[in-house]
Amino acid sequence: MSRVKRIPDYYHCAQYVHTIAKAQYGTSLQGLEWAEATMTRLYLGNVSAVLGGLRRMQPTSDEAAQAIANGWAYLDEHRGRTHYRQLRRGGYPWGSGGIASSNKCICHGRLKRSGAWW
Repeated sequence: MSRVKRIPDYYHCAQYVHTIAKAQYGTSLQGLEWAEATMTRLYLGNVSAVLGGLRRMQPTSDEAAQAIANGWAYLDEHRGRTHYRQLRRGGYPWGSGGIASSNKCICHGRLKRSGAWW
């Protein structure tokens, strides 16, 4: 019997992080540095440090406050499943590209086959 692991897509987490960086810091170098440091913490599996940092952030606008709240809620909800360092060591994929590509290839191949009819 196989064991299923539900893993939030690392790149989806990156979208939240970069949305926060843009809302909080604009397009400044400080925003890029913050996003890269935060993604490194996630890459190393240290989601607790990321959540703590988000809690301590002082929003610079209402947009930043909303982005921070959304990012914190997402990461907190998936806290137990974002141990990317351990997942990489276990050989698990931490991006959804392979699954999406396989789904597209298999489903489209069967449903759009020349001469197929239903």
